Amino acid sequence: MMTMAVCKVTMLKLLMLKGVVWVTVLAVVLVISVVVVLSPSEPNVFLNNKTMVWQGVMTVDAYYMEMEMLMQRARVRESLEMTLQRFLNGLRFNIKGIVRHHKYATMNELLHHAREVESQLAEEAEGPCYRHRALHA
Repeated sequence: MMTMAVCKVTMLKLLMLKGVVWVTVLAVVLVISVVVVLSPSEPNVFLNNKTMVWQGVMTVDAYYMEMEMLMQRARVRESLEMTLQRFLNGLRFNIKGIVRHHKYATMNELLHHAREVESQLAEEAEGPCYRHRALHA
């Protein structure tokens, strides 16, 4: 019986020690990640992790202008494919789900498809137009 009590106390001490070690390791990782994120030599890391732009309630055009302005401010230089993915990932879910099935090679094509989908979804949300309701009445 005595050995079990000693064993339990020892295990509790080890668990508490492990907790302290994990807290220390976590604090060190947080400090290192803050230093890496705020490093002036890598402005893209900060942009990718902290300032991802989402469309939200903006129109597709307003979202595109906001994304372009932020990328210019942060002096982001990335490939066209990365910019297209950044734009697509920030679109609203219902627009993104339809646009990603279209083919596009340039930002203008992607923007055109997103505008079309946005207008189609807006028309569907309004319901059938007045003349169609008059025909069915």
